[in-house]
Amino acid sequence: MSKAFVIIVFLSGFHIPTYANEKEDLRKLGDKINSLDDAGEYHLVIENALKLYDLASKSTSDSLKMEYRCLSYLFLLDRYKGADVVVFEKTFNKFKSEIENKLFISYRIQYGYLINYYELLKIHNNYADILKVLEQTEKLILKYQYVRSGREFCWRMQMVYTRRGDVYLKENNFRNAQVQYELALSYALKTDALYYKAEHKFWGYQRVQLIKLFSLAAITNDKPAINKYTQQLNQIKKKSLYDKLWNKELIENTLKNKDITRDQINRILTQMESNELLSNSPQVFMDISQYFLDSDYILEATRYKNRALALLPAYLNQPSVNIQFALLQASLELKNCNYKAMDSLIQSSKDLLMSDEDKNTNSVIPGKLMENLSFMQKATALYNQAYKNSEDTAFIGQGARLDDKAIHILNALRMGLSGEADRTHLLTQLTDLCKGALFNYSELAKIHNLSDLQLNSVLNFFEANKAFNLLINRQFKNTLSARENAEIDAIENEIDRINNTLSTSIDFSDSLTNLKRELLDSSRNKYESAILKSRFKPALSIQMIQNRLLSDQSLIEFFNADTNMYVLLINQNEVIFKSIVSNRKNGIPGLDELLVKLGQYIYEGSDQGARPLKEYSKAAYQIYTLLISPIVNKLKNKIIIIPETNMSTLPWAALLTEQPSTTNCKKWPYWVKTHTIATQHSLSLWLNDGFSEETTGENKFKISFSGFAPYFDNLNYNQAECNDLKNLMQGNAYLSEDANLKKFTDCAHNSRILHVSSHAKASPINQDSSYIRLQDDILYSGEIKRISIPTDLVFLSACETGIGQMISAEGVMSLARSFFTAGARSVISTLWKVNDKSTSSQVKLVYEHMLAGESKDEAIRNMQLDYLKSVPNSEKAFPFYWAAYQCQGDLKPLFKKRTMSTLALMTFLPLFIFIFIGISTYLFPVIFLKKPSP
Repeated sequence: MSKAFVIIVFLSGFHIPTYANEKEDLRKLGDKINSLDDAGEYHLVIENALKLYDLASKSTSDSLKMEYRCLSYLFLLDRYKGADVVVFEKTFNKFKSEIENKLFISYRIQYGYLINYYELLKIHNNYADILKVLEQTEKLILKYQYVRSGREFCWRMQMVYTRRGDVYLKENNFRNAQVQYELALSYALKTDALYYKAEHKFWGYQRVQLIKLFSLAAITNDKPAINKYTQQLNQIKKKSLYDKLWNKELIENTLKNKDITRDQINRILTQMESNELLSNSPQVFMDISQYFLDSDYILEATRYKNRALALLPAYLNQPSVNIQFALLQASLELKNCNYKAMDSLIQSSKDLLMSDEDKNTNSVIPGKLMENLSFMQKATALYNQAYKNSEDTAFIGQGARLDDKAIHILNALRMGLSGEADRTHLLTQLTDLCKGALFNYSELAKIHNLSDLQLNSVLNFFEANKAFNLLINRQFKNTLSARENAEIDAIENEIDRINNTLSTSIDFSDSLTNLKRELLDSSRNKYESAILKSRFKPALSIQMIQNRLLSDQSLIEFFNADTNMYVLLINQNEVIFKSIVSNRKNGIPGLDELLVKLGQYIYEGSDQGARPLKEYSKAAYQIYTLLISPIVNKLKNKIIIIPETNMSTLPWAALLTEQPSTTNCKKWPYWVKTHTIATQHSLSLWLNDGFSEETTGENKFKISFSGFAPYFDNLNYNQAECNDLKNLMQGNAYLSEDANLKKFTDCAHNSRILHVSSHAKASPINQDSSYIRLQDDILYSGEIKRISIPTDLVFLSACETGIGQMISAEGVMSLARSFFTAGARSVISTLWKVNDKSTSSQVKLVYEHMLAGESKDEAIRNMQLDYLKSVPNSEKAFPFYWAAYQCQGDLKPLFKKRTMSTLALMTFLPLFIFIFIGISTYLFPVIFLKKPSP
């Protein structure tokens, strides 16, 4: 072998790993940006796209440098598109210069360039060049069709023809537009079929293309084409679940098409009506009127409102139709600033809903509760807008009076719903009602002090989107017998199967929905209604909370209303209700942005880079300033926080009360240094768990402590942790093969404290798929909540046990939540991936503080303070290493407080005995056996 060959082999062996490492780092960052994009964290997409550009610029490979710098531009262009035209164009020009005169450019970069060029030309209405770009795009897609997936190829071809058809339609070249839309339709059929084959879902690309073709035929008055597409639309109408939904789909796809004029929209709607694609009903015409009204086309909105009015006499016995019409008319009067007429129409709508008795009381309005709430939501929105337009505070009072009744209806409606999904969907639908109500009360509070009734309404609107399903499930689990619980589990499994079938099927199945309804009505509804009506009252009052609060406790609850954050602070003798601006303002990031940044910097700061430490401290102080500073003077020593869903994973203890001037984390002014802080899922659960009349304590359980620690190669300290705790707590430890599912389920029902030290993984997309590992089993969150676990404490010493899928109006679907559902009175969990070695000593410290009689929140705080005092270097004082643990549920002490004298006596008693014996042995002969002097 020649020396030259050896040198070449050596050099290639030296460089290839370098390229491989660079490529892997770039790929990982690209994947991270995709994940942030999917999660809607667009500000972080921009920030990390810039990081990707910088990282790619340092690459030793020219091809990697160009590929990933171009990819960073594509991420940026996706975010700037439609948001900032100037920045979009500047970024595109930089992207264009990056790829000019390059010999090889990947398909991904070429396609991204052409699509963004199309978007830029569309901004400038340069339709001639758009057609050229679309032609280039088509050739590129065809060139690479065999190396891309079939779905991707068909979808992209469909989009090329659709966009080309839109250009021809805009130029009134109707013949060419039809040709392009027909080609798009042919690919839409293939795309739908491929998506259904892969995901068993009806995506509706065919429907969208048929509506475009029908619209074009209506514009050109092409009767044969109108008839053809009418027939095809009627054929796929069966795939839509309801006629009402079908009508909305047709109207939305027509009215929201920006490439057609106002007159063309009218012609399309006329043809749809004459071809019986739209039902001849007042609801349809009211929907059309509302769409025109939202676009400020008052003339058309009025015309279709009058069309609906002509059909109303046939609906005199349907109050819901008449109420919808009155509110539509009230919206028109609001647009015309005729506030008196608007108010009169709202009052007449209310008369249709309420009896005379109901108008003067706070009783629940009989009849269809959802219709009542829908009315309340729309009427509140009208009054709010009228107030904003006129600054007439009378409208705030009117809205608040409606809201006082709305909260009673909302509670009653939730009590009557059997399924979790239905209750969550209800609150999702009525989020605007809650936001509107809190706006009314916050504006009213600026005029005069709120009454007790109004403060109670405020409290219950705060609680409306806080873990109601968790509360119901706990009531459910603790009330039913074992046989009844088993029956309910079987029913829920069957309902899950039906829901899955319905969500993945194209066709609407009456038999399946009827079966689901029968299952709910015959079983779960029967049990749940009995429990709720006899034992559970969802309405809360300020007085109930104050009666339970200790003199050194403050309770803070948050409600996210997009641009505003509402804050409710309750102490024993006072209530404070505030509105805080939480969106981006004057260059200061908004709350959502800050929360995401904080989470990002916690992980990055664990690597001890100077920039993450500085950025973390800035974000932690800004969050404290935004949320806590406005009420800090009213806070007691112990704080209980009911967070909004977007704050659920925030490490409150690690917020900073001042902006630090040093990167020495040990000297930072953490909030935990001044207050004891705990979070709860909801106020209702806090009341239920913390002050239950159920007996608790050691005598209730056969086993004081059960610890589980499976063996894993990459967990070196979990078994030692469990052994130490077994000795400390005088309980049992199950290690390696003993840490199995059977032992776990056997101990779960009989142990006062259940401790698991293992691997865990949170699922951000499926609430039942988070899991914790036993030795030979994986215990999923969906399984945990169906086990009976009535422990005083579950301690989850594992990664990510307090995080999971976030569901609006419910909270975080974590492993901790599953243990609550299963009956645990309190759960200690983690907010991120914790270090095996460092957390083992922290866990032991928490138990030692609990044994000393401290409450669970105090035990965690004192562990954190002990850690910060004793940690040998400032790097390990960063919050990543100590702020992950949180306790929710019953915070009360597990053990009686032991005084220092008692502790000292127990510690030094053996020494005292030893000394006493020694002294006695020496003195006895001296004193009693000493000879008398002569």
